[in-house]
Amino acid sequence: MSTWNIAYADVAKADVVFEVGAGGYENKTVLFTQHIMQHTPTLIVQDPRKTIDAAYAEKHGGLHLRVKPGTDAVLLNTLARIILEQGWQDQSFLDQSVISSSSDIQREKNWRRRHFGMTLADYRNMLQKPLYEVANAAQFTGVPASQLQQVAQLIARPNTHGVRPKTLFLFEKGLIWGINYENVAALANLALLVGSIGREGAGISRMGGHQEGFASPVDYPIERATDTGLFGEKLPNNIDEHIANGEVKVYHVIGANPAGMTNSSQHSRDVLNKRLSQEPKVTSADTEAALAALMARIKAGGMVLIAQDIYPNLTTKMADLVFPAAAWGEMNGVRINGERRARLYEQFMDAPGQAKADWWIIAQIAQRMGFTGFDWKNEEEVFTELAPHAQYDASAVVQYAQSSGKSPYTVLQGLPNGVQLPARLEHGKLVGTTRLLEDHTFSTEVGKAMFIHSDWEGLPAQIYQQLVPKGDEFWVLNGRVNELWQTLYTHQRIPYIKQRWPSNAVEIHPADAKRLNIQSGDMVSITSDRVYTFQEGTFDQGSFTAVAYISDSVPPGVVFTIFAYPDQWMNSISPRWMHPANPVPPYKLARARLVGKGPSPFASQMSLQPRNLVP
Repeated sequence: MSTWNIAYADVAKADVVFEVGAGGYENKTVLFTQHIMQHTPTLIVQDPRKTIDAAYAEKHGGLHLRVKPGTDAVLLNTLARIILEQGWQDQSFLDQSVISSSSDIQREKNWRRRHFGMTLADYRNMLQKPLYEVANAAQFTGVPASQLQQVAQLIARPNTHGVRPKTLFLFEKGLIWGINYENVAALANLALLVGSIGREGAGISRMGGHQEGFASPVDYPIERATDTGLFGEKLPNNIDEHIANGEVKVYHVIGANPAGMTNSSQHSRDVLNKRLSQEPKVTSADTEAALAALMARIKAGGMVLIAQDIYPNLTTKMADLVFPAAAWGEMNGVRINGERRARLYEQFMDAPGQAKADWWIIAQIAQRMGFTGFDWKNEEEVFTELAPHAQYDASAVVQYAQSSGKSPYTVLQGLPNGVQLPARLEHGKLVGTTRLLEDHTFSTEVGKAMFIHSDWEGLPAQIYQQLVPKGDEFWVLNGRVNELWQTLYTHQRIPYIKQRWPSNAVEIHPADAKRLNIQSGDMVSITSDRVYTFQEGTFDQGSFTAVAYISDSVPPGVVFTIFAYPDQWMNSISPRWMHPANPVPPYKLARARLVGKGPSPFASQMSLQPRNLVP
């Protein structure tokens, strides 16, 4: 299934919206306030924290499932079992659109589908395990059995006329950045089971807080990869590990800040400093002398770091070479939102100093390396070339432009609300696609969907035991707050925002704060000497500081912090491990000890009042 297959109108038309690991108000504010709040579907929020969304759900007839960190897959599998036991599944959809033969699964070229694909019969058998009995799951996940029963009924039970509820599933990093593969599979399975695919008011989609680039990168050259995962299958190389092993000679970072934001980032900073400290160093501003020094370092086994960004950050400070990049508004560009709506964002000011658009920088490098096909004159030429290869096909925009004697950007200028991709031509008109999968044709070899193995037993249970806090450790969850964006690359330069958030913050339950003698406004050291790595029994170390924010929005034993606050990097303690089926780090499942350091200098200027007020 495509990640972005719904229309925003579906949120307004849904009977039930089920958010899993997604903070709509904080991260997708317009969608939450204009579609959920104004049209009042029954809102179910699955989150360890009582977020703004959770408080809103409880006030307006919905539910907050306060799941224990990391146990999402068990909860979702249990809901599926209840639905099957009650006969509430969409059997017509399952009969017509879901693979029923194991032989069809084995025809798949994708190794994950071959190994993890399941028929409905396989899925039903998996759910018969004792863990997914309601009473057992309630104890394991911390969500009462009565809530599990109620949620299953809300999302799946037809009414007295046989009409199924329109259920929309929305998920984000709280699910993705946990035990990734099984988490996402469990939710997708649930959507399949109730037929919430390609229907008005129903579906499954990410609830991401930022727009997507118009075009995805080219396919990863997996045949050249040396890393392997489950069953010996090749995975994209883990760059951080290859840097640590001395195998990367040139590290070109574009629009990212890995020195602060990669998992186990304190370990990564140590590695980068070691690799970049190798002699010779650049001691001259002369281009030829600097180039000679960098080449000599590479030949001696060192590494050269190139950073390309719109603002200075921790990675640019460490870099040997910095390419200043133009930002939004300083160049033209096409982006898509969460319903695949492509819009042209036009340049309205010049980039400062020597800053150039990313496409121009990349083209200049490619040409100097002797590659052809990088002779674009402007962004529109890049768009025209990429249109048929985009994440969602935009070739019809170019075709329409050609047939009407216009340029592609002129066409998009005439569409202030954009066009939903993939686009097509109908009777000479450019038409968008409201939602995907309406014909229930899927990307498998036989065109039908399949269930995916999402069992807790095996790898998820093993990893969970490696990640779970022990002794005086806490779960350290992380995420955004509405006023701050990512690494604060712009916000830290806006005085009133910096005054509101002069420091990272950590939410601590009142009982835990009392036990640790921590007051609201105190500075807290958050430290771990058990940052989980790839090797059994070996750990990294990491720490950061944050201002205490005493709140019952988190349960006892769990704290929450801002995930990307500069120089107070939460990722210093996030696990270095990645899932061997889909290499995504469990950023959300860190652990650490907390030590109060007394009053912080920021206590008087930070609001320490509850944030989860119902809007």
